Amino acid sequence: MRYAVWLMAFVTFVGNASVLWGRLRFRDENRNVSIVIRNLAFSDLLMGIYLAFIGYMDLKFRGSYHENSGEWMKSYQCVFIGSIAMASSEVSILILTFMSIERFLLISDPFGHHKIDTKNVILALFIIWLLGFFIALFPVILFHSSTKYYAIYNGPTCFPLFIDEVYQTGWIYSAIVFLGINFTLLILIATLYTSLILSIYRTRRATSLNFLDCEFAVR
Repeated sequence: MRYAVWLMAFVTFVGNASVLWGRLRFRDENRNVSIVIRNLAFSDLLMGIYLAFIGYMDLKFRGSYHENSGEWMKSYQCVFIGSIAMASSEVSILILTFMSIERFLLISDPFGHHKIDTKNVILALFIIWLLGFFIALFPVILFHSSTKYYAIYNGPTCFPLFIDEVYQTGWIYSAIVFLGINFTLLILIATLYTSLILSIYRTRRATSLNFLDCEFAVR
């Protein structure tokens, strides 16, 4: 687990930092898509920072964790890094959902009026970031003691999954977020892309173009 944390932190950080650098370095034909992907990469980058921080605290407390566990799980550093991880998780799934809906509307009805301009894309992303941080910070206010939800009830990882100890204060909130909201959004994403595949398949069956022309039209 110790090696896995550092490996995933490295891959997540380097991968998403490369995406950000590439999208900023090279001009993209579709500015809206580039903006969305940059935000998605930055959101995922936050998860890499979270993993690296957990790995660092593991190094710091190695061999003396039991003497420091109470202080760590009551610390605001644990709450802060846990909030960052949860915000990253929620913003990422919301951006993926936004991308799926936008692609579905554009590709399923290419001659309609579903194209979103840059101003509306930026507004949508701003709302997504606000919503993501609201979901992450709301339990801090809801349960009065900010360390309960992210730290005391969730152990040293500071991430509110409630795997070890269910039915603690806040587990219902986590269930609503991870099993309710996130699962619903994943089902929506899968449904939209399945519909797109079927739409492309029907278009391909109906066209009289040769294979290469059809592939070009589908793309």
